[in-house]
Amino acid sequence: MSERRIVVRPEGVTISAGDGSSRFVPAPPGYSLSYMDADGRIVGQGERAVDGWYDWHFVLEGETLRRDGPAY
Repeated sequence: MSERRIVVRPEGVTISAGDGSSRFVPAPPGYSLSYMDADGRIVGQGERAVDGWYDWHFVLEGETLRRDGPAY
């Protein structure tokens, strides 16, 4: 199994595989990504509150980032 490396930037996530390939997954519209927490979830800050929260955890699902829950 090859090792993968994940780099979080405000505009999105770059996933690099051990074989030298890489892919970019953009941040959801209206969000700026910040960091990956110890559980592997990515924290992003929104321009507007959703359900009262600006900061959300996201999980990588294929080619998208899915909002997983508030980051508090």
